[in-house]
Amino acid sequence: MKPNQAKTLKERGISLIFTAMTLVFIVPMVGLAIDAGILYTVKGKLQMAVDAASLAAARALSRGTDDATQQANARAVAQEYVLLNFPSGYFNVGTPTFGSGGSGISIDESVANQRSVSVTAFVVAPLYFLRWLGSTNTTVNATATAVRRDVNVVIVMDRSRSLSLSSSCGPLKAAAISFVSKFANGRDNLGLVTFASSSRADFPIANDFQTASPSVPSILGGLVCSGGTSSAMGLRNGYQQLVSLNQPTALNVVLFFTDGQPTAFTAAFPIQGSSTCSVHTPKTGVLAENGSSPWGLLDPNAGPQPLASDYPLLNTPANVSLGCTYAGSWYSNATSVGNDITSVPLTDLYGNNMNTGYRAVTTSGGYMVLNWTNIQNASFNAADSQALKIRQSAVIPNIRTFAIGLGNVPTDPIPADFLERVSNDPRASNYDTSYPAGLYVFAPTSADISDAFAQVASEILHLAR
Repeated sequence: MKPNQAKTLKERGISLIFTAMTLVFIVPMVGLAIDAGILYTVKGKLQMAVDAASLAAARALSRGTDDATQQANARAVAQEYVLLNFPSGYFNVGTPTFGSGGSGISIDESVANQRSVSVTAFVVAPLYFLRWLGSTNTTVNATATAVRRDVNVVIVMDRSRSLSLSSSCGPLKAAAISFVSKFANGRDNLGLVTFASSSRADFPIANDFQTASPSVPSILGGLVCSGGTSSAMGLRNGYQQLVSLNQPTALNVVLFFTDGQPTAFTAAFPIQGSSTCSVHTPKTGVLAENGSSPWGLLDPNAGPQPLASDYPLLNTPANVSLGCTYAGSWYSNATSVGNDITSVPLTDLYGNNMNTGYRAVTTSGGYMVLNWTNIQNASFNAADSQALKIRQSAVIPNIRTFAIGLGNVPTDPIPADFLERVSNDPRASNYDTSYPAGLYVFAPTSADISDAFAQVASEILHLAR
């Protein structure tokens, strides 16, 4: 054998020995990389599944009329979402589990006005190359937590006559009942304030809104749509519900629904000395307009639903309007109210400015000139002023207002900018970034009311997370 040939064979032998030795290290390293890549992919898929599950479970806390049922629904939804989003056999991985006795799904209620849902899922993933080291599988887990803040919602709902004329009263009631079902009885608080010519807290805000007698759904079902549109009074009464509850750490919301322009406001009206009223003390009532002349004065206090109508003459307490010409009938007020009232103030009963400049109001001697145009414009200004007070509240800060406007009243369509201003929608002409942004949702027809309420419910529940 020639020397060069012997050298070559020796080099080959050394190469084989070196290769064999390095394979002892390389194969596990390659195996580790491959197995780690598979485990990383499995972990990512499982994480997405538990993320979705925790969010869905937090939403499911609204289902049921008591805490135990709501928690059971949340746990069931969490498991369902994990199993739906992590398909069986993914990379030959087994079905996800949730710890001993489902302990991987927990609900914490220790923080005031919130519940957190934590979801931990486990899967057993097979190993391939790392079996060389004696391990055949490993456990992969993922955890996610979603927080559901308690929500305090006051529905401030227009029930004026125009809703009946447009056949929208029924669809409105159905949409509002569905909206109520989105919230957690026993945990969330919900109140119902309705307004037309008069206003009333038909259901003072409480957490038994689905189980009380009468419940909010049953009150809504019997609602009668009649009367004018006292928007400022409705908003003020809705705000007072949140003040009375006094839970600033919760998510506090006003949902304002209307189908038309504001047409009335409430104030204390001085009475002329020459008036036929037997008592000449100022009269606190609703001054309204009918599109061509004043209507007032009407009683601002509504009775319980269902109302036969909502054109209440101002006669509470008894004899308050005795002898007044405006008290003959609600329609005759159009020609007689000026015979009794000395002047119309520029501030309503609740301190709202009715001459803000948003809508033009003509004045004389520091008072409002009594005509139907001024009444309507002052009604706009009062509602706009009350909405500003709500979002600037120091008592219950960070209240969010949502507004829904129904657009099927051809003679008095609701201006978009008015409801954008009420809700501090970013599209509003007076949008203020210093306060929480709300949302205005337009419903062109009665068939769109349900979708509008559903959109607002979705936005509220999104904020509650």
